[in-house]
This record gives sequence, structure tokens and C-alpha cells, in this order.
Amino acid sequence: MKRRVPWHWIIAGALLLAGAGWLFSRLEWVEEKTRTGLRGEAARDPHYAARLLVQKLGYHAEEVKDSTRLASLPTDSTLFMSALLSQSLARHMEPRMRDWVGRGGHLVVIIPGPEQSDRFVASLGIRRLGRHSSDSAETIQVEGQKLRVRFPDCDVFSVSQPLVWSGSVKSYHRYPRRKGEAQTPPEDDGGGDDDGEKTAGAAPTELVNENAFAVARWSLGKGRVSAICDNRPLTSVRIGQDDQAALAARLLIDDRPGTIYFAADSDAPSLLAWLSDNAPQAMIAVGLLIMAGLWFAIPRFGPIRPDPLPQRPGLRTHLAAVAAFHIRHRAWDKLLGALREEFQRQLKNNTRHGGATEPADFAAQYGLDAAALREALDAQPRHRHDFDRHARLLGECIAILAARGAAPTSSRQSSTP
Repeated sequence: MKRRVPWHWIIAGALLLAGAGWLFSRLEWVEEKTRTGLRGEAARDPHYAARLLVQKLGYHAEEVKDSTRLASLPTDSTLFMSALLSQSLARHMEPRMRDWVGRGGHLVVIIPGPEQSDRFVASLGIRRLGRHSSDSAETIQVEGQKLRVRFPDCDVFSVSQPLVWSGSVKSYHRYPRRKGEAQTPPEDDGGGDDDGEKTAGAAPTELVNENAFAVARWSLGKGRVSAICDNRPLTSVRIGQDDQAALAARLLIDDRPGTIYFAADSDAPSLLAWLSDNAPQAMIAVGLLIMAGLWFAIPRFGPIRPDPLPQRPGLRTHLAAVAAFHIRHRAWDKLLGALREEFQRQLKNNTRHGGATEPADFAAQYGLDAAALREALDAQPRHRHDFDRHARLLGECIAILAARGAAPTSSRQSSTP
């Protein structure tokens, strides 16, 4: 009988292979990069990308973690202050930093918000005007070039010094003026006379359709100051959007060959962190002192002690009960029998070591009363006083013999528990 060929399966398999070939020809392998969040140094430092940017452009960038160094940097360098100094350092460091700019340094600052003190930026010739907010990118012109930048929360300002360049936005909400402040236009206002107080009321009020600086650079003494209304365009999360990297490069790079320093968080560091960065020798010395103190305080271990003899509280209780029974019945000979046997055994061991062989010789050798020793060995006690005297003498003799090298334990005592 001839087998039937399964043509329906063959046709189905051919159609399946043809469909798979057509589908495979339509597919394409494409690599996609997905942002998974910042990690490591980028997560710790929000301006890490800006630091990498200036390094790629051929400039040396460095982070300054010690706020006390900010006023002693080389005058051919740039310092980027991304936050205000802590109150404990501000009144001490801000005058020195202004002197550093006057000697030739380049300082890049962020305009503080209304909830923060503007004392320092006011001393640089800046006057805070109001808040400009925009969710979309807008065009500002910097040194003749148009840049698309996003300013979601921008504290615009005016400057009382001659400008090198600037970039403006077209409107802002004015902050309420302080009591007694002159009603002068922003362009004519003298920012250097600001008293540095916080603006009363953080919320901006009226909308002003006038140009105000979002970014600017001007000369101050022999140095320069650059300011931007908001630091978010320079952060690692947003610097890659629109033309914000170009704005960061124009703001941070000046016509000077020195290092561009990035000030870290201005809060005062902990004592251990400050000592680790500035005085590691002091930490080493403290560690050595602690080790020396522990060396004298901690007990050192000597040779291994032998295991203690096994404790047999049940046997002791039994012996104490037997002794109390015999004492109660005045059986003195039974109580002295064990001591007399132990003395005879110890005296026999003493003979092996070349000592006295008889009780009388032993008593003469160690200056004991031979008659009293003979009485303790042979006589029967008549009362408790005789028993105590005989037991005390026999115990002293056994101790003398044990000290000469005889076994300290009784022949009746087992070597194992």
C-alpha cells in the first residue's frame, strides 16, 4: 500500500517560512539610549556636566570643597558660585571675595531668590527686580548670537556697572519694593546701595513688560563678574537641552588661562571631613593616641591556663553530711582515719625522694613535736578538742609533704569526675 504524501502540512510549512522571511526582512536592529537617572559623581554634583564641558573645551576645571579657600584662589582663574555661602561664613568671606574680584578674579554668581539675602550680589552692583517664568525655550541675544534657552524660574536683575555683554528677557513680575525705596526705573537704579535685606513678601506682584537681564557680564576693579538669573540651565539634567550648553560655555569661560573653580555646597563641613581634607596628620596622631591608650587599658593574654579541676558539688555535700553525722555521734577515729592514711601515703612517697621514713624522723627533720604526732596517729580522741588538735597537726604534715613533691591529691580521690 502506498503512503499518502501530507501535502497540506507541506503547504502550511512553506507558507509559514515565507511569512517569517518577509517579516524578518522588514525588521531592523536599532540601538536606543535611554536615560536611567544620574549616578555617582553626577548625582552628587548638579554641575558635574558643566565641569566636563569646560574640560572638553580645553580648560582645567576643579571643585573647591573648602569654602575658606574661595578668597585665596589665583586671580587669573574663574570661580563659579552656584549657591550662597552659609551664614557662619558669609560675613567673613564675602568682603574677601569682593577684594579677590577687584584684584583680577572672575566671579560667576547666581541671582538669589526673594527668600534669600541679596547682600552679597548687591555689593557687586546687582539689583534684583522680579521673577520671569517660561515653560518653553525663548531666544536671548548674547554677544550678537541668538541662543535658545529655557528659564523656568528666573530672578531677573539690573546692573549699576558698565557691561561687557548681556542677555535680556522681555517681561517679568516685579517684586514688591521695600519700604522707603525710591520709585526709579530699573535701568537707572543704583544696585550698589542695596541694604541686602530680604524682600518683604516672596510672591511677585505686577507684570512689567520691560527688558531685564537674565545673564550679564561686567567689570569690577581689575576683575569681572558674570551673573545668571537661574542655575538650572547649567545643571547636568538640563544643560544638554536647546542652546544651554553654549550659554554655560560663554558664562564660565573668560579671556583668562587659569583654572575654572566650581564651589561645592557652601554649608560648613563636619569636623571629621574638614580634618580629613586639611589636617590628616592630626587624625593620624589622634588614632595613634587612641591605640596607645587601648594598649595600656586592654589586658594582654598570657599562657593558656590549665583546665580547672572538675567541680563536684554533690560529692562535697555528701562528705559534709557524713562529717556532720560522725561529729554528732562523736566518731572521732572515723574522721581522723582518712587524714592518717593520707599522711602515711605521703610519707611513703617522701621516702622515695630520700626523705624521712618514720614519723619520729619526719618530726625531728621539720621541728615538730614527735610525741604529739605519734598521739595524732595512734591515740583515740576523747573529746572535740583532741580531735581538732590532731586533725590540725596531720593537715600541716600532709601540706609539708605535698610541698616536697608528693602528689597533692588523696589516693582515694579519682582522677576523673
